[in-house]
Parts: sequence; structure tokens; C-alpha cells
Amino acid sequence: MDGLLCRKVTKTQRSTLSSRLRVFWDNKKVASETVRLEKSPDVMQDLSTRPDPPASAQGVVNIVSDDALLATIPVEHLQHDFQIRHYTPQEVIRHAAHEQEQMMAGRVATLVNWDERGPVVLSVLKEAAHRHAVPLVVLCGRNRAEHVAALVVGGDDVLMHPVNPIMLQARLVAYQRRIGYPNEPSAHTGDGLLPPDPPEITTPLLEAHDVQVIGPLVLDRTARQFYIHGHLEPLPARTFDLMAFLMEHAGECQARGVLLDVIWGIDFETGTNILDVQIYRLRGRMKKHGVAAMIETVRGIGYRLRGVRGS
Repeated sequence: MDGLLCRKVTKTQRSTLSSRLRVFWDNKKVASETVRLEKSPDVMQDLSTRPDPPASAQGVVNIVSDDALLATIPVEHLQHDFQIRHYTPQEVIRHAAHEQEQMMAGRVATLVNWDERGPVVLSVLKEAAHRHAVPLVVLCGRNRAEHVAALVVGGDDVLMHPVNPIMLQARLVAYQRRIGYPNEPSAHTGDGLLPPDPPEITTPLLEAHDVQVIGPLVLDRTARQFYIHGHLEPLPARTFDLMAFLMEHAGECQARGVLLDVIWGIDFETGTNILDVQIYRLRGRMKKHGVAAMIETVRGIGYRLRGVRGS
């Protein structure tokens, strides 16, 4: 018995030690690579010889990240050459169209820290980013599936955590060079101004997630994720399907029989209260965010989700 307990403890300790060692070596490799790059005159020549831009001429870089994850981005390494604008995923998801345009206008790049809200953030930003030729750079872990998902949703480039500060700075300088340094004489105009029409990103945007927005509700059918006011609310499969159907037909009264048939495949009267239970659970999730009244009961008929698609 003592031997078995000892083996269990040893296995747990081994797992914990392995995780800590993995983080230690990741950070050590990044630090080692950073030192190597800083000592390489060929690699660092462009970064080291660039004159210090005045504050008014610095390019602006957006960072979309939770406060807790912001520490994973070497912000202090970028502030010498760029002005940083920080947004949380909740802020971005809530932004109206004109706020998205303002967020992207004149930016060098937008860095997006990948988490469970990544698909929605990229789907919300990609059109404004494309119009302003602003690359969306997604910061992911080592999981290759995350890299593919980030590019499919709308990301233009991917960098892995832990982020190498020298590599990130070099990427941003390259993006900035593509549109010309601010206030640098332009080959197009010769008057020290940026070209009137910034170059378009030649890489075509890949197919986006199927995302629907109704007021504070955001539903991502591809990732099967549901957000209220930017907060992820995990839903069981049937509850998600019910919410998706109500959002698809927002503003329309859905009869009980129709909902039972579409969601559960029940096309005859059984006297079941399964629909009422699911509606109760949905309202409970929405009540936490003050929007439970969006699901209305139509007496003697069924239910209706208040709102307009695309609002």
C-alpha cells in the first residue's frame, strides 16, 4: 500500500516537474535566441541603425488581450519604436462598426492573444483590418490546430508563445516598411506624406467562422461558442442548438411544436416539458448579464427572441 501511494505521489510530482521544466526551457530558449540576435550585426542592423522617431511619428500597434495575458507580450520592448493601444476582447466584441474603423485607421498591426474568444475577435475585426491594410497577427501556443484555426478565421500571421521580442519587433518593422515609415518621403508623392491609397494585403482572407450577432449576444456556429456581453457562456449541445435557432429567427414567434421537431426531432405531442427546461436554463445564463428578458414567452404558442439579426 505504501509503495503504491509512493508511486502515485511520484507520478504527480513527475508531471508537475515536467510542466515546470517545459516552461523553464521555453523561456530559456527565447532568452538565448534574443541574446544571439542582439549580438548578430547582420540581423540587428536595420533595427539598430534606424533613427529614433519622434512621438508624433511613431507607428501605432493595437494589442487585443486580457489583462492577465498581457504579460506574455513583450510590450516594453516595443514602446521604443511604437505607440501601444491595448484593448480587451470584451471591448472589441462590443465595438460598433465605426469604432472598429477608428481602431484600425493608421495602425501598423494588430496583435491578438489567442484564447477561447479568438475566433469571435478576429471575425469582428477582419473586415475593418482588411480595408485599412492592417495585418492581424495572432499569438498562439504550440498547438498547430490553433495556428490553422487562427488563419482560417481571419488572421494574417501567427507567432508562437513565448514570443521572441526581437522577432516580434522585426515583424512590425517589416509591416511598417510595407506602407512606408510615418512622415518619411514617399516614392509615390515625394512630399513626405503617406500614399493616399495604402497597398492592399495580397494574401486573400480565408473563410471566416459563421458568427451571428444580436445586440449583446454573439453566437459562433463554427466553434460552437456563445457569448453575452463578450463573456463566454458554455452551453450543452441541445441548448446551443436551441439558442442558434432562436437567433437565426430573431423577432419571429416559434411554436413549441416547431422547436421540439427541429431541436429534438419530436414531431408528435408527448406532453414533455423538455423545451421549458431548456428555456429556463438559457434565461438563467442570460439573467447573470441582465438580458434574460430577450427571450419572450408567447402565451399558447411558444417563444420569441427579441432583436434583429445583425444588430
